[in-house]
Amino acid sequence: MSYDISKQYSDAICQIGERRKSWLRSEFLPVGSGVFISPKIIITVAHLFDKQSSGLDQKSAVIQTSNGSLSTAGKITIDHELDLAMCTLPKKMGISKLRLPLSQTYYDGSERLQIIGHYNGASLNRGASCVADDLIAKEAKRGFKTFITDGRIGPSSSGSSVVNDRGELVSLVSKGIPDNYYGRVSTFMGVGMDKLVDFVQRSLQPEHS
Repeated sequence: MSYDISKQYSDAICQIGERRKSWLRSEFLPVGSGVFISPKIIITVAHLFDKQSSGLDQKSAVIQTSNGSLSTAGKITIDHELDLAMCTLPKKMGISKLRLPLSQTYYDGSERLQIIGHYNGASLNRGASCVADDLIAKEAKRGFKTFITDGRIGPSSSGSSVVNDRGELVSLVSKGIPDNYYGRVSTFMGVGMDKLVDFVQRSLQPEHS
């Protein structure tokens, strides 16, 4: 994937966190990323809304788009087993006309992928690329794949998008795996594409609306 393609889709990526107010100012504190798949729907990982894990809960969750617009997370549908969450926002976000489509083809490991998300809550990181290692993935939790990246991910990388050369969403960064004595994380687990598509379809059914 070229840098230009990742830059083209960067506005589809949002930050998820909370807004804290003091008598001096209001501050947005991000804990991870999410991706727009429609103007009102964001896909991310479930553990971002686990207060023990991230310090954030569903009631206080706020979405911030690339242009700084803020919105409450709205209705949140969660699948803890797959570590997936869908946020249905109360209104369309202005910047979210740009969105990432879900990949409709099975990822066979033949193409290079790229991670688009926020590292350590900073500006958008478009530089890290990754590949899925099926040899490692066979030992992974059922429904997940293991990815190896040439960049670095951290706790706030959770929910970052794993995107193919066509600008399609293949997976999300779910759980990092430390791979040396210094705690550097360049390997992570993400839910398989088939499970991701199934979760979205289930969450969009009438009983979830």
